[in-house]
Amino acid sequence: MEFGKKEKVLNYACQTYHLSRPKKVGAVMTLIRECQPKTIQEWEQWYFKNAYTDAKTPTKINIESLRELGERLYEKITDLDPA
Repeated sequence: MEFGKKEKVLNYACQTYHLSRPKKVGAVMTLIRECQPKTIQEWEQWYFKNAYTDAKTPTKINIESLRELGERLYEKITDLDPA
């Protein structure tokens, strides 16, 4: 499966608008190393139990906060590439 332009747009939007930074989603690579998940379900459960933002005032990551980030990402991507 080739993503091509779509992958570039996604990467650009995430980098430009900082939507995948530790301040927004926690230190994901560190969390993965700590968890060492065998399945996606194991990872999701562990992540939502242990993940906090890396902001000045850390907040617990939950499904709603990730949904909001996804909605913002969608808005940014559609602004960049309406077709």
